[in-house]
Amino acid sequence: MEHRWSICSWVGLFLLVLAVSPALAVERSADEAAIRKVMEQLDEAYRLRDGQMFGALMAEDFENWLGTDKGRDINVKISLEGLKSQPNVQYKRSAEVGIVFVSDDVALYKAHWEFTGMVDADGKALPPMKLLGACVMVRREGKWLMAAFFSRPAGK
Repeated sequence: MEHRWSICSWVGLFLLVLAVSPALAVERSADEAAIRKVMEQLDEAYRLRDGQMFGALMAEDFENWLGTDKGRDINVKISLEGLKSQPNVQYKRSAEVGIVFVSDDVALYKAHWEFTGMVDADGKALPPMKLLGACVMVRREGKWLMAAFFSRPAGK
């Protein structure tokens, strides 16, 4: 009898998961759309070189991947200084790799980026740079924000 009860329990649990899954899928879909919207807004902030716009999309405790620069304000400043040193740099997200949810309020956004228009210290044009990047996204007070960013050269 005990064996039959455990089978019934598993079947019931399975049916519950099936009933809840569509609601979770809808919620994830809305979160993915919100994260993609933040990425589009970051693209626009980068294009406009708009520090206020950058800051509004970053978590207050944003830090670089190494943890050496902590806080939204310092990272906005570093980003703007980098853009000033490379006034002709342009970038585009060339392909989204995906979004991975670590929890309900933390996700990783992965994409390929391509940078063009960069120069070296002597002003000589550099070849385009292709990166694979990951943004750590956090939901704070219902709003998705970028909390950290990591990139590496994309493989060939």
